[in-house]
Amino acid sequence: MALIQVDSVGQVGIVKETSPWNLPPNVWSDGNNVKTEENSIKKCPGYSEVLKTCPVAPHYVTQISLGTPEYWIVGGLTTIYAYDNTGSSTALNGAINSSVTTITVDSTVGFENVGTITIGTENITYTGKTSTQFTGCTRAADSTVAAAHDDNATVNRSTKWYNITRTSGGYSTDAGEGWTSTVIGGVLVMTNNVDNPQFWQLTDGIPLSSQKMQDLTNWPSATILNGAINDSVTTITVDSTEDFPSAGKMTIGSEEITYTGVTSTTFTGCVRGANSTAAASHSDNASVTITTRCKSLRAFRSFLISLNITKDNVNFPRLVKWSTEAATQTLPTSWNETTSTVDAGEFELADTKGAILDGLPLRDSFMIYKEDAVFSMTFVGTPFIFAFRQLSPTIGAIAKNCVAEFDGGHAIFGKGNFYVNDGQRMKPILPMKLKEYVFQSIDGQQTDKSFVVADYGRNEILFCFTSDGGGTNFPNKAVVWNYVTNTFTIRDIPDCAHMGYGNVSNPTTSTTWAETAGYWETATGPWTMSYDLQDKVLLFADPGNTKLYRDRSGNKNDTTNMESYIERTGLSLDESGRPNQNMVKRISAIYPNMAISSTNDINVYIGTQMSTEGGITWSAPVTFNPNTQSKVSVRGTGKYYAVKFESTTDMDWELDSYAIDIQNVGSRGSRSY
Repeated sequence: MALIQVDSVGQVGIVKETSPWNLPPNVWSDGNNVKTEENSIKKCPGYSEVLKTCPVAPHYVTQISLGTPEYWIVGGLTTIYAYDNTGSSTALNGAINSSVTTITVDSTVGFENVGTITIGTENITYTGKTSTQFTGCTRAADSTVAAAHDDNATVNRSTKWYNITRTSGGYSTDAGEGWTSTVIGGVLVMTNNVDNPQFWQLTDGIPLSSQKMQDLTNWPSATILNGAINDSVTTITVDSTEDFPSAGKMTIGSEEITYTGVTSTTFTGCVRGANSTAAASHSDNASVTITTRCKSLRAFRSFLISLNITKDNVNFPRLVKWSTEAATQTLPTSWNETTSTVDAGEFELADTKGAILDGLPLRDSFMIYKEDAVFSMTFVGTPFIFAFRQLSPTIGAIAKNCVAEFDGGHAIFGKGNFYVNDGQRMKPILPMKLKEYVFQSIDGQQTDKSFVVADYGRNEILFCFTSDGGGTNFPNKAVVWNYVTNTFTIRDIPDCAHMGYGNVSNPTTSTTWAETAGYWETATGPWTMSYDLQDKVLLFADPGNTKLYRDRSGNKNDTTNMESYIERTGLSLDESGRPNQNMVKRISAIYPNMAISSTNDINVYIGTQMSTEGGITWSAPVTFNPNTQSKVSVRGTGKYYAVKFESTTDMDWELDSYAIDIQNVGSRGSRSY
């Protein structure tokens, strides 16, 4: 008999290998809801609901900082909301009664010039502030009750939801398109490939409830009449037709008009009152518009880059269009590529047939990801402004929002692999069998909803996809790549339309030292986030349940116990510690070196098989608690054996290594067994 040690069990992670007998002993062949950390394997933390009473089914989420406040922006299909995440606080400098309208505090730093504060259970709006006072207060706001408050009472900056949908009406996107976002000069810009792009620019002194999204200023979607027209003319003169397709539909007032041709300043072959609208007379300088949209809109340097353009209903899937450079804290003033007086322009990436899906900056270049190719876009100045170079003629992205930036470049969810773009080449990163697992598991009807997100605090990239047969219309699985250790694990996610990275207020209450359970030596990971009111983590958008979840919060998936397991099959180490596929071995015990966070038990399984073609015979689960036990007594005989560690309850665990008690029984052809 011999005790064979398996160390560094988190060094490689999971390799979904159909021939696991070829893997090193410390590599895992299967698992779910686990992660690697410092050569250990551990249960992946769960997630819990935050920013409760989300007013919209969330399909997109991102965090932005515009000055002192921090906002989570949540995009639905028809509306957009902002959640004020800053939550500043101060204290009363003197007691107040239930009617005063000027409130003195220690400091108003971190509070809006106009906004809402909360003292106790009372909400109070204010219209102005000094360094130590809130002025123009209206008591008992939001149907709360006015009350007297003591000196030193806490005054909180109210965190709440604001509907920032444009005043002209809601949006028309669908779940397959969704949103992209970018920030240029302190201005948030969003697009959904259905409506004109939107921007959100905050103005000091105006309540957040009054600051709405607007159609992007100077976006190429309008011209004006050059002369009044009656309700029957069929040739219409305008200032310029430069941004209009050669045939299509335009709108003047409430009238839709189709046309069959253009010159530089006229629309010809016009049919008035199209689509059951009423033909009408229109005055000189009336606005003439089309809906111009794009697949994605991103900031690069001081430019906005629009990708895959549709003008009216005419799609230009390989077109890249860029604005003029924007001044600080402003939006670009023109998209006119026909004049040499501005540096706007456009370029068609026609080398391959695939459509453009997305793009992101990478150091000094902007990378453009098509369905079937990757291009770099580099600033060169006048007269060309940008130079384009094909980086890959065969590799592309699987959908928009499937690229994430990290220290080593871009991580890309491609159609046949995951890739890293270092600016010079595309490098595949998935091990072969894990690649097979992903692309055999993915729901081929839902690939357009896949996305990639970076968790910078954990050095991880999540490649999220909808698993086939999962009964969901949104991604429910993530392959997690640690780009520092180059390890892979797999986890469940809620039916997520998107994820964002940023500060999230912890949903739990604070914990005192006296209330903490366990001992220093049995702690299985970093201190829970309840010791820090805010921490940068991922926020999950679950539109089906109209919920937002904070990742790495507790040991459950919301309110459901999480099943977590790690499994290795195909082991053939004998008493010498070397692989021996001819020797039959008897396994009598496993000695896990692990820690857990509760009194609940881990389930340990042993499996055996006599040949690589035969199935694994698994034992019944044996419960194990490392706080009270050191050994798991098992029994199994075979040429190959397997181990599995599993938890199904509210607990955390971490496995550093394990040892197996092995006895050689006999070689192939021996009758001793």
